[in-house]
Amino acid sequence: MLINMFALVTTAWAFNENFVGGSVKFIREAIPRIAKKEVIIYLPAIKELNTINDIGKFRDKLEKYNIIIPERIVEYSKRPMKYEEMLKLYKEEIIKNDVRLIFDPAPAINKTPLKKLENLKAFINGMLPSMNVCNDVISVDAYCLSKMTGKKLVILYQASVRALKSSLKYYLYGLGYRFKYPMELLKMRYLLINIFKLNKILKTAKVLVVSEGTLEEIPLDKNKYDVKVLEYALPIEEDVIKYRVKEKEDYIVFFARLVETKGVTELPLIMKHITKKMKDVKLYVIGQFYSKEYERYIKTLVKKLNLENNIKFLGFLNDEDKYKIVSKAKLVIYPTHEDFYSYVILESLAVGTPVVSYSLPGPYSVFKNLPAVRFVKEFDIKGMAEEAVKIFKMKDEDYFNLVYNEKVNKFIEKRRGWDKIAEEIYSNLQNT
Repeated sequence: MLINMFALVTTAWAFNENFVGGSVKFIREAIPRIAKKEVIIYLPAIKELNTINDIGKFRDKLEKYNIIIPERIVEYSKRPMKYEEMLKLYKEEIIKNDVRLIFDPAPAINKTPLKKLENLKAFINGMLPSMNVCNDVISVDAYCLSKMTGKKLVILYQASVRALKSSLKYYLYGLGYRFKYPMELLKMRYLLINIFKLNKILKTAKVLVVSEGTLEEIPLDKNKYDVKVLEYALPIEEDVIKYRVKEKEDYIVFFARLVETKGVTELPLIMKHITKKMKDVKLYVIGQFYSKEYERYIKTLVKKLNLENNIKFLGFLNDEDKYKIVSKAKLVIYPTHEDFYSYVILESLAVGTPVVSYSLPGPYSVFKNLPAVRFVKEFDIKGMAEEAVKIFKMKDEDYFNLVYNEKVNKFIEKRRGWDKIAEEIYSNLQNT
């Protein structure tokens, strides 16, 4: 029998080197460091088991980090099994190995694609208070296993759920700005809060959050939830800081997933305002479109606004190429609608580039005291353009004082490297 501190129950994509994203980066970096202290049993999200090409090879890779996928999971993953059967198998492994708690750092929330009638049924069920999230159609693995085994559940909450008021605001502004998917935040909220009953699930768990602002959006009342705001949250990679330079060039950068909730539709609208004051300024957009249809939509908008000479799409870049471009930029604009912390802002500061962003509760609570980060109200595209122009027109001394100052230096120094966050997570797991 293995003696384990906890079972890791989360997405298998976390250990796919070609997959990116904040929560995935956290798992990939922090979990192996925690595993140096304790053997971890890893139970991949059940719905993803069949997507692992060679689970034996996958298991061998993780064992080098002291992360163990039980042999029975490897064996049974090759057979067609119902969700409830795999859940029972996972339960048996948790009990057999005397696991003390279940940890999910990126909640594995799954919904099987349904026919129209079944979708309507799921929608109606979302209006009911009862919970049914442990079946072939709707599943939250970690919660289900916690409920079945009586083991404490710990969740690092990083899901992109906005408050109802801000989701409605997104819809209304989205209609005005002709978003392609203005219902996106309302749909996501209904799926997670109503259908998956996320608030009820979080009440059963110890919840770790990456920023104080997270508590406003869910909301998570500290009197009703066992919730802890992490001190270190997300770190700056040690080798990112080496890209800092003072040789700036007159261009702007945006880098993130190229989806509407990251503000991509607003980019041409913001640039239209900026070019009224700075005709030849360029915006370099780094990232990959996740939809060909949406890519066509954005590029048509750029053409319609006559910004083809001002906005350049660079596609996906490796870290070295990306950081070199961001470090030499005069500014990063980031009109995001779904962040509880923000790697984009953090990495921009690390390479010495100021940022203008929307004042979402999460990022605002983290970066509000830093002069290098300017916040404007969400959807204030004119205000974002005005802040960008102000920064561009600063004298060199004032400009470099935005980033190269004691506040920013202390902020970065406190968040250097993954060891601190891994130690903080480990401490919270030990004390649960």
